[in-house]
Amino acid sequence: MFRRKYVASKPTRKIDATLDKDLEVIYGSADGEPTDFTKLEMGKKKSSRKMLLWLALTAAIVTGAAYGGYVIFERVVNGTSETLVISIDGPSEVKSGEEVQFDVLYQNKGTVPFANLEMKLNIPEGFTITKAEPVATSSPNVWIIGSVTPGSDGLIRLKGIWLEPVPSGQTLQALATYRPANFSADFQDIATKTITINTSVLTLKGEGQATAVPGDDVVYTYTVKNDGKLPINDVRVRVTVPTSFLVNASDPDTLQEGTPEWQIDTLAPDEERTITLSGAFAADATGLQTIQGSIGVMREESYVEQAVADTQTDVIGGGLTLRLIVNGSTETQTVDPGSSLRLSIDVINGSEQAVSGLNVIFNATTAGGPGVPIDWQEADIAGGKAYLNESNEVVWKGSALSGNGKIAPGERETIDFSLPIEATVEAGADDIILTVQTSVTDASNADGVRSLTSTPLHILINSDAVFSAVALYYDDGTPVGSGSLPPAVGQTTRYRVYWSIDNSLHALDDVTVSATIPPGVSYVGVVETDIGILSFDSVTRTLSWSIDRLPISASHVATSFDLSVTPTSADVGTFIKLSNEATLVGTDSKTQSRLSQSWEVITTELPDDALAAGKGAVVE
Repeated sequence: MFRRKYVASKPTRKIDATLDKDLEVIYGSADGEPTDFTKLEMGKKKSSRKMLLWLALTAAIVTGAAYGGYVIFERVVNGTSETLVISIDGPSEVKSGEEVQFDVLYQNKGTVPFANLEMKLNIPEGFTITKAEPVATSSPNVWIIGSVTPGSDGLIRLKGIWLEPVPSGQTLQALATYRPANFSADFQDIATKTITINTSVLTLKGEGQATAVPGDDVVYTYTVKNDGKLPINDVRVRVTVPTSFLVNASDPDTLQEGTPEWQIDTLAPDEERTITLSGAFAADATGLQTIQGSIGVMREESYVEQAVADTQTDVIGGGLTLRLIVNGSTETQTVDPGSSLRLSIDVINGSEQAVSGLNVIFNATTAGGPGVPIDWQEADIAGGKAYLNESNEVVWKGSALSGNGKIAPGERETIDFSLPIEATVEAGADDIILTVQTSVTDASNADGVRSLTSTPLHILINSDAVFSAVALYYDDGTPVGSGSLPPAVGQTTRYRVYWSIDNSLHALDDVTVSATIPPGVSYVGVVETDIGILSFDSVTRTLSWSIDRLPISASHVATSFDLSVTPTSADVGTFIKLSNEATLVGTDSKTQSRLSQSWEVITTELPDDALAAGKGAVVE
């Protein structure tokens, strides 16, 4: 017998009332009379039990179906399966450049066959397959296996060579796609093998002097060897030297002059090669200097490093110090075409003995090869005390120096001069390398002469961008303006303004040309723009021409727009200002210098318009 439990609270009464109604629907009498729940008969109780059992069975079926659907959905969508087992068997640690073997294993551990098995191997770029059993049947690295019965297995055997950076971590991945016989959807399983590469078959050994004195010849030797069982192609050896180390020669020759890099087309198994590099430390070099050697292979355009070999040399300061100062600095700097270089050469005797027989040679070259963009005709070479030799080197003999080539202990010789940069600079001549060489009599040397060279100083020339602005009424005889000319009181005259940029040496980034328009002048609109966007802010009255990147292929670009004025009586006899000073700013893509140029105000005078000459002042 059911007993209702009442609790003295309004929410409970509402719930109980609802429950009574629900029970009334289930157990109510056929005549619609209210049921007495205190006198329920056994027949009614039996019916309620059947109803409860039916509800429980239905819930179980729904729950089971839902769970089963979830499992199937999860397996199909997420690609999990208990029927296929795949793995990759092979070494976990390999040498770069050696041939290794990997087996991709698969097995059907289920009770049903599956069809359309496809195995795809995701292989790193640096792994080259030398042999595959069986061979790939589809696109590279894809094997169509087909049907696999329960309990059967198979493998794909790969042999290949790793050529990856040392050290590095790499992975092989096998992706299997298949369809069990009792499913209409595909399943996927993945196996991954992690490989560590800590060494290479390519080895590099470096040897050099433990100590050196600036100016003395120093030789470094590098031994290259292939310890593997297969030839290695396109081997590169690179040596990074301090800026104070001046390379004189190498054997064999370098790939590019001035760059310590060598190419070995093929290095056979157990083959050994020797490379020598000679040079001298500059006058300002001192302390422990590191020469960094590395060996690698080229993969397309990328250098894949295999091994390194560092050599250290302790540079013991000599008695003579040599400095080259340009525009007040001993560091790399940028200058504009047409500017001048102010140079100073300092030779300081820090020894306890006087030096004599001093000669000084100043040398200027370009990194790209073309002639040096220096106007030697206009150069001020130390008041004529020096001369320019056939190699365009500036030479000071002892007699041209203040001490006639002799410097006492603790004293110095200083030379000041200037060199103008040409206004037009060829491509490749935008990196000027300046060095100074000195020689003095030194009884400690076998030949009685000690030579020193300064650390090269780079002068980077900025791009030759030139900005100009002009207003016209007539353009080559064709009217581009309209209205009264000269401008008259109460009448509107329209003028055309051209902004142009000429640039040919380096590309420019983030270029903006801007100018404000005075009150009383109206912006009519843009006429034409070669590149970028021309906009006008009516609030600030600012015209802006924005160019994200100006390539050197666009050596001349322009934009044009119209402005108009309506003079008042107060303007009679004057030129009306059409725009204020215009400013160009941008970044040189090579030197990274921020360039800035300005152009004067533009008025109705129109000095660049011959047909409008004398018609710029306002008339009645």
